[in-house]
Amino acid sequence: MPEYSAEIRIFFSSEEEAEIALKAVSLELGQEFERNSKSSAGVEGSSVLLKVVAENATALKASVNSYLKLIGLTYDILGGNSYG
Repeated sequence: MPEYSAEIRIFFSSEEEAEIALKAVSLELGQEFERNSKSSAGVEGSSVLLKVVAENATALKASVNSYLKLIGLTYDILGGNSYG
């Protein structure tokens, strides 16, 4: 069975903001709802690198959307200043 994967890098104004965003998604990493996918995330400079591997396209889309919503919420809470 083929694997589906995605790597997404989200840039912030500072490493501190990137670390805040990572904390927001790290609570969800490895949770039981990820039966069909595995995810990891880390800070690289002022960006968050999100990696998702899934058994099928539907699981990949669901995982990516969940993490992007959390990161988007973090962006909004930080004042939406990351992209200036």
